[in-house]
Amino acid sequence: MQQFTHATGLTAWSLTAALSLSGCETPDIYNEEPPIGAMKVGEVILVDDNSCPVGQIKEVHAGNRRLAKPRERRCIDW
Repeated sequence: MQQFTHATGLTAWSLTAALSLSGCETPDIYNEEPPIGAMKVGEVILVDDNSCPVGQIKEVHAGNRRLAKPRERRCIDW
């Protein structure tokens, strides 16, 4: 299997590992929003349901029923 190398000499795997260790995670991408109660508190996902303008994707922040905090949604550049 061939590994692709970035200009700095890092392989794709080592770059991914470095990002994981630094706490940077890419959010999951869904075709539709999960039902209420299915997301964990503090979870952030991306939803590609064509509800945002071209070149953007919907970012969804989980709510918290106990604190009566609803889900937050916004379109972000993608």
